[in-house]
This record gives sequence, C-alpha cells and structure tokens, in this order.
Amino acid sequence: MAAVSTFIGRELEQARLVELVACVPLVTVTGPGGVGKTRLVAEASHHFDGDVVVVECSRLPRDADETAIAGEMGYVSVAAAAAALAERATVVVLDNCEHMLDAVAGFVTPLLRAGDDVRVVTTSREPLGVTGEQVVIVEPLDHGDAVQLFADRAAAAGAAFDADDDAVVALCRALDGMPLALELAAARARAISPLDFLANVERRLDLLHAPTNRGTRRHASVRDTIDTSVALLAPEERQFFEQLGVFAGPFDADLAATVTQTDQFAALDLLARLVERSLLVARADAVSSTYSMLDLVREYAVDALADSDTVCSRFTDAMVAFADRVVIEGVREWSGEIIARITAQAANLFAAVDWCVDHDDSPDRVFRLVLPLFAVVHRGRSPEVLAIGSQVLVRWPDQRAPWRSEAIAVLAVAAVFAGDNNRAIVLAESALAEPDASAVACVLGQRALGFAARSQGDFASAIEHFARGHDAALELGARPFARELAGLQASTLDLAGERDRALTLIRDAITEATGAHDHLNVAWAHLVAACILLRAERDAEARAELAHARAAVVRLGVPWWQGLIARIEAVLDSREDWAAAIPVWQDALSRAVADGALGEVALILRAAAVVAARHGLDDTARELLAAAPPAGELTVIGELFPDEVRRLESARAAAAPPDLRTALERARTALGRADAPPPVVSQTLELRREGDSWAMTYAGTTARVRDAKGLADLAVLLARPGSDVHCLELMGGGVVQGDAGPALDAKARRAYEARIVDLQRDIDDARDANDLVRAERIEAELDALTAQLAEAFGLGNRDRASGSSAERARTAVTYRIRASLKRINEVHPELARHLTNAVRTGTWCSYRPETDIVWEIVP
Repeated sequence: MAAVSTFIGRELEQARLVELVACVPLVTVTGPGGVGKTRLVAEASHHFDGDVVVVECSRLPRDADETAIAGEMGYVSVAAAAAALAERATVVVLDNCEHMLDAVAGFVTPLLRAGDDVRVVTTSREPLGVTGEQVVIVEPLDHGDAVQLFADRAAAAGAAFDADDDAVVALCRALDGMPLALELAAARARAISPLDFLANVERRLDLLHAPTNRGTRRHASVRDTIDTSVALLAPEERQFFEQLGVFAGPFDADLAATVTQTDQFAALDLLARLVERSLLVARADAVSSTYSMLDLVREYAVDALADSDTVCSRFTDAMVAFADRVVIEGVREWSGEIIARITAQAANLFAAVDWCVDHDDSPDRVFRLVLPLFAVVHRGRSPEVLAIGSQVLVRWPDQRAPWRSEAIAVLAVAAVFAGDNNRAIVLAESALAEPDASAVACVLGQRALGFAARSQGDFASAIEHFARGHDAALELGARPFARELAGLQASTLDLAGERDRALTLIRDAITEATGAHDHLNVAWAHLVAACILLRAERDAEARAELAHARAAVVRLGVPWWQGLIARIEAVLDSREDWAAAIPVWQDALSRAVADGALGEVALILRAAAVVAARHGLDDTARELLAAAPPAGELTVIGELFPDEVRRLESARAAAAPPDLRTALERARTALGRADAPPPVVSQTLELRREGDSWAMTYAGTTARVRDAKGLADLAVLLARPGSDVHCLELMGGGVVQGDAGPALDAKARRAYEARIVDLQRDIDDARDANDLVRAERIEAELDALTAQLAEAFGLGNRDRASGSSAERARTAVTYRIRASLKRINEVHPELARHLTNAVRTGTWCSYRPETDIVWEIVP
C-alpha cells in the first residue's frame, strides 16, 4: 500500500481510524466507490501498531468463501490463518470487500477470537454487520481539499492550473469533491480544460475515465465504479434507486415513498439499504432523516431510469403538494423552521418548475411551485429565482392560473434583490394589477416597491409602500410579515431623519415579536434597533441590541445575519480603537468573501471607509472605498451610513470597480496601511470560568461555552504558552508510568476501550442534537472510565505503547480538546481558528501562538 502521490485532506478521518484500530478489534471504512477508502487506510496504516497484512478482495470472485480469503494470505484455512496471526500483533486489512460480505464476516469472526493482538480493518461500500464492528464513514472531500487535489494531480499530468481559477473551482463542485472523479478529470486536463469539461458537464460520466487502458488501475472510470455498486442491488432496490434520481436535492422518506409509489415502511427499508451500500447520503437527527445523491450518482440513476416521464410527473406533483403545504403554513406563521424546509427543497422546486416549463400544457402547477421560492430570494439566490420565473412568464404570458399574481410578486422581490429596480417595479405593479390579486400579492408587491424606492433614495415612497404592505399583512392575518414590514418602515424612517418615530415603531415590533415567541422577527427587530442606535452614536445601547439579536439568532437555530452582525460589531469596535478593530474588519470581510456575498463585501468596505475617514485616515478610506466591488444583490439592511458614503464617493475619481478577488487584496492592503496606527503585537486576552461555562475574550469578541474537560485542558495550555505539558498531567496525574501488570485482563480492557469509543460518538450525537444535558452526562461517564483505565493499565507480559496509561491519556485528551474546539467554533470561529493553529495535542501537548499572546486565566 505504498503511496505514489501526495495524500491530501482526511486528517480527521485518519486520526479517528488510527484511534479506533488502537482500541477496538474490527473497523470498517465505508463510503461510495472512488471516495478514497483504500488510500485513507494505506496512509493510516503507517501509524498502526504491529504488522500490517493487506488482502485485496477485489481480486476474489463474488462467490468466494472465507477459505479463499485465507488462501490470499497464504494459509490453507481460516483456522491456520488465525493460529499464525495470533502469534504477533497484526492488523489485517481486507480491502474492497463489498461483493463478498458474508465470506468476509465468516473469515473475520474466528480471526478475532484467536487473540487480542489481532485487529481487522475492512474497506467496503457497506458495513459487514458483525457484532463489535466500528464504522468510519468517508465522505467526499471538502471544497478546499478538492481544489488542491485537482491542482496537484493536473500538475502531475503536465497541465498547470491556478487553484483559484473560477473554472477549476466550479469543476470541483460539479464533481462532488469525489477523489476518483477529480483524479480522472485531472489526468485528462492536458486535453480537456476545466472550462471545456464544464461545457459538457451533463455528460461528465462519459468524460470521467482514464486517458489510456495501460496499467492495472481498478477504477478505470466513474461509471464503472458506480456500475459495481449497482450490480450488487436486488431488482426492487435498483428500480427504487433509479427512480430517486429525479430528485435534484435532498428528500425525506415521505417524498421518496410518494414519488416511487412505495409503501412507507418499504421505502424506509430501501432507503436504509441504499445508504448502507453508499449510493445515498443520509443526514439524520433526533427528529428526521433526509437523503440525497451525489450528482455523479444521480446522473447515473437518471440515465438508467425507464419510463422517466411518468416518474418525473409524479415528482412534480409531490413538489406541488409540498409547495401548497408550506405556503398555507407560511401565511399563518412564517418562521425560521418553514424557511429552512423550503431552502432544503429549493433544488427540487427548481427542477419541478423546469419540468413544468418543458412538459406542461397549462400553468396550473407551475405558479404554485414558484411561490415558496420567496424564501430563498434572501439566501443569495435572487438571480436564480428571477431567471426561472422569467422562463415561466415567457411560456405562459397571459394565462390565468392559481397563485399567478402572487408568483409574479415573488419575482418582483427577486428582481429588486438582484439589483434590477426597473424590472422589479414593472413586475410588482403587474402583480398588484392582476384582477384576482390577493392580500399575499399585495404584501409581497408593496414590499418589492418599498425596497426599490429605498434603494433609489426615495424614502417617503418607500415608507408608504412598506406601510401598505404592513396593513395588507394584518388584513391577511400574517402577523410575522407585518412585524418584518414594521422593521422596514422603522429603518427607512431613520434614514429619512425621523429617528424618534423609528425607535418607537421598532420597540413596539420587538415587544410584539417577543410576546409571540417569533424568534425570527425578534432577531430582525433588534438588528434594526442596533443600526438606528449606531447611526445615532448611542453605542452602548447599540451593543445591547446587538447582544439581544445574537441571542435570538441562537434560539432560532440558524446562522442568519452574520454579515450584518459582524459589520455592526466592527463599526462599534473601531469607533473606540481603529487599530484594535482591524482584525474584526478583516474577519468580517473574509467571511463575506468566503460566502460569495458580493453585496455584503461592498457594504463592509464602505462602512469601514466611513469609519476610517472619521479617524482622519483619508488614504485608507479612499482605498477601502475604491476596493468595494459592485453592490451585487441587495441586502435587507443596506448602508449603515448612506449619506457619508455618497459624500466619499463624490470626492473620489471614478474607476472601474474590481472583481471580488482584487477587492479582497486591495482591502487587506488598505487595512494594513502605514497611515493607520500600528497594530499591537502583544495581546492580553482572557479565559474566565463563570459557573458552568467559560467566557473567552479574543479579537475584541467575548463568547461563552458550557464547561467541559477539554476547556480545562485548554486553560492549562494557554496559561503556559510555549511549554510542553504531558497528557497525563492534563488527566490529573503527574508522571509517565510504565507497565503496572494485568490490573485489567485483556477482555475487560477491550470492553472499556470499546465503551470509550461509543461514548465519544454519543457525545458528538448529543451535541449535534443540542442535547447538552445528555452530552454532559455522557462526558462524566467518559471521564470516569478514562480515569479507571489510567489507574489500571498494562498488558500482562507484553509491553505495547498503545496500551500504556500515557497512550490512553493521549487519546482521551486529544478527543476532549478536539471536541471543545468544535464547540468554540460554533460561537467564536476566529478564536477556534487561532487555537486550532496554535494548540498541539499528543503525548506532549502545547500552545505555541505565532505572536506574543498573554492570556489572563481565571479558573
């Protein structure tokens, strides 16, 4: 299993695999074909204790039995293999065994009974289902690693590409981050450029094959790889799999059952089987499960689907029924949960609209599908909504149909957020003029007209349109929409110079939203209030409103308005100290760029320019303003200081606006200009214990995380920067001990270690479900077990490092710190990034920041 190319990514999966192999007898690495299971195990095997024996099961026929596996290892029987392997510490790797799971299970079971020093790792597209098996799931690469892998392999093939090239980035997304697909595309990169590949992306399966037939590569093409998985399906599983290909996005069991015309229980069973075979991706929490296909797998399923018209029509009917339900619910109680449901189904709604445009004779279904897309207009998809809605209007320019006027009003909102005010006005007035226009059309149409007027500086008209929309929402009984429109009125009143009236209106909205437990509008209204108070230079009150908004966003459970929150915080911090706030501006800018939020990038840079000008940093202000890209999509709360921005813009020479990448480079240069006060190299930061939580202050931001052992470990390391701290000290011990004899026998030790692995997984599940009480209870049990193992370690008459108290402490401390960093990232990503880069774990742990940082630790 020697490496012949650079291994990229998979750090967490590799660490998890090495930890598991050290303490449990059987680990299965599972995932789709071509995701990199074999390579992951090959890299991890360098860190396994003992000999590593690899059996390439793909060479064995489907009907091979366990004796054939023993034969591949050079033994005449399974018993002979077990007896021989028990004589030494051995890790047996059974690679690519999905086609002979029964035989592998029959081989593994007696092998593991032979002795505690035999461990087995299998790679398969589905688990073995053997008692005691631990599973490591390998998913496609994240975006950054996918781009790096493509660039590395393309360079190896003689084709050089910039990893930041837009075509390379788009191609890596189109290939789902699948290592096999990326490697095959890179291998052909000298002949087929990323741009050419994207132009033929609908036939990507036909392009993704090795350039020649030379060599012994097992995966010659992506299609062959998927063929191997599909060939293992029973007939009913294959039909179900092919029909699911009509879903362009995630779906649940109800939708799957409806579209495939399968009994609900049978659908659940079939979904589980396809997940086990790595042909579906499942996302489950305590409430529900959703499923999806990688695009490459979906393309294969659609190609194979017979009678696709019938299945696609059923799919469209199912999406119409979904749209009708969420619209009725949303009119009554618009909430973050409904928005999340619609957002999750957006790809399926778009696909259903496409189907209607291409196949339906009447528009009876299509406008009903467009209406819920209002929810994604504010999630950066307004151009997409506008484009697909325009196709609908071209296809049916005049025909009456259910929800026509309301759908046109949605397109008006999409147009104004896409920056096309003229088209927004035409669409909104058209929707309001429809003879059967409802109160829903009035709410959305007036909202679009209000935004168009406000973006043109006509505040009086904007206030009037928002007020009409507010009254229509009250008439409709859609009080959440009425509260949102009250916030829009208040924000616009402030811009028009009527601050007292604006504050009265928004405080009434806050009171009403709080009483209704409308967390969506509680967060929104507090943000509006924070902006009004910010413009009034009432900074202490603005900070208080911002804190209330943050708390409401946490209760809402979705990370909305993060760009606006960061922008407000940066202004508040930089009013007090421009130099100290530079990292806050940089972080806000980096987040917006990472999200591709061009409008937010422009707003951040223009707000920073205004504050810099107030500090007398004229050169910095001019460069920040010049770096601002075209505004792009409208945001619900726009310029914080529109008058000052206009004055700054009128005072500078006109220049072509930069693209996003250039804007980022210019902005970072401007933020580091010499005419700004030099940043302080040495920082004093704080980590303070407050009851059952820790308060952490870093880069001007304070965040709180509930207490956990890993945070106490971090407190020790931060108090001793640059020093090495032994993992046993963090566990409460003082010295590294040797072999203490068989205080626990091998069977008991294995049981303890397996339980620790289970508990670590249970903690992750509990935290993902936000069940903090359960997580803390499990952590207490984990700590108790780890303490017992630290006292009772030893391997009898064998001395192995993986069994020492130090090794067990190393594993426990590494997990504790990693889990705490994950929790810190949820509330303070900048601090999490700093700690991830500066903290090292292992037998010796340390905190080594790049610059002098002094933490004040208050335990």
